[in-house]
Amino acid sequence: MKRFVFPLDRVLRFRRLEMERVEAHLSELAFRAQNERQTAAERRAEALQSGHQLAARRELHGADFRIIRHWLDRLEAERNRSLEASEKLLQKHHEVLGELIEARRKVKLLEILRQRKLDAHELGVARQLETQASESYLAKRIRERQR
Repeated sequence: MKRFVFPLDRVLRFRRLEMERVEAHLSELAFRAQNERQTAAERRAEALQSGHQLAARRELHGADFRIIRHWLDRLEAERNRSLEASEKLLQKHHEVLGELIEARRKVKLLEILRQRKLDAHELGVARQLETQASESYLAKRIRERQR
């Protein structure tokens, strides 16, 4: 009985590696998008807090308003950049998710083909064992009758 060999094992290993690579890329994109959203939320909270601090001050000078307005504008610009970056990352995330689904499909197909081939091999081995057992039994019966 020869051992089972699936001719597409190398392809299956490659597809699994490809699937793992895509999963890792997807995780990285999700992490980066979350960081960008968190940065945007921090900038928004920082702007709100500065507004509260500004309201709590008793004296304000004209130059203070310009500085604060410039600083709030900078925070809003950073927040908008973070939100845009997060949106781009989410779009890329959806594209990579499609790649992951396709990679999983390819791996699943190869696994199904491998299982079919293995089932056929096991059936052949079982038939061969059955044939050997029946031949052995018949040979034993013939020897017993000849005595």
